[in-house]
Amino acid sequence: MSRYAVNNDVNQLPLGLPSRPIWWEMVTPPIVKGKYKIWMCYSRSKQSSSSNQLCQVSVNGELMPRTFNFTELRPKGSDAELEAIGWKQYTEARAYNTDSNYAGKLVGTYEFKTTQRQQIRIIPISGTQNNNYLDMIHIIPIDDNQILPRFATDGTKKYN
Repeated sequence: MSRYAVNNDVNQLPLGLPSRPIWWEMVTPPIVKGKYKIWMCYSRSKQSSSSNQLCQVSVNGELMPRTFNFTELRPKGSDAELEAIGWKQYTEARAYNTDSNYAGKLVGTYEFKTTQRQQIRIIPISGTQNNNYLDMIHIIPIDDNQILPRFATDGTKKYN
């Protein structure tokens, strides 16, 4: 699906009972052991405002403490204000993708005990939705900058 997201694509994840998958799972490339913040970066469908797809995320079977909602708009605020409440803008600053439909939501912090491939699962806990557009999952060491780089639609990293 072509969108103004990173690499002009997203993973469309129809989730929820009774007739949609009850979870979506991926295995990451190898991640070096350490403590990381886990961010779900999605493109909210403008048609999805009537639905309410609340999800939990598990990493290697451990539920993250914060839920996220594919239909929720990113709040307004500075980078520091957004990060303080667990949000970020992950796309570069251009008129078409600075709107609040492109949201990065912090779901928790996880300590990887070994360097290896890891398992991430998205589990719908209420609602049902066809238009869940997962763009990226950011897994960033807790001491690293959580805001930059941002990403252009062609995948280029932007540090300003």
